[in-house]
Amino acid sequence: MQSRLSIYNLHCICSLERQLRSPPTPLADENTGIPHFDSKWKIEEHLRGTNLPYTILRPVFFMENWLTMKDLLAQGPLMLPLKPETILQQIAVDDIGAFAAIASEHPGKWNGTATDLAGDELLVDQIAQSLQTSFTQIPWEDFEKQSGPEMTAMFKWFENVGTTRTLRTCGENTKA
Repeated sequence: MQSRLSIYNLHCICSLERQLRSPPTPLADENTGIPHFDSKWKIEEHLRGTNLPYTILRPVFFMENWLTMKDLLAQGPLMLPLKPETILQQIAVDDIGAFAAIASEHPGKWNGTATDLAGDELLVDQIAQSLQTSFTQIPWEDFEKQSGPEMTAMFKWFENVGTTRTLRTCGENTKA
């Protein structure tokens, strides 16, 4: 974590007049217990303490994450430990780019804000259908063997807590 902040400080000294961060994490302002989510909150806190102008975009799960499973999905079902009725909010990276462009074009409106971004809200079973495959729920233990403890913690969080922002409020900026 300290090395990330040191690199970030160097970037701030040598770089842009205004920082535009888009960490891929839902609700970075909540203590999730998931290291890669919570570390992003620490970076946001650090950024706020620099007194530099900034805008923070907080996208949820990237739709493009499914592309990493392309070969597996070609051979069989989407296999996750989530219940089929689990809702997963997602966003396309192009949509994140569109929001970043808007924020860059109107810095006065977006300066000092943090904005949650989500595009779609689908059941895991619906996601499988959109990927033209079926869905199979696998045991958590099997998933952890394949994906490791941090990914397992993240997917448990998706199932038990999930992103609590409604799509109506996503894209509304709030002073960070």
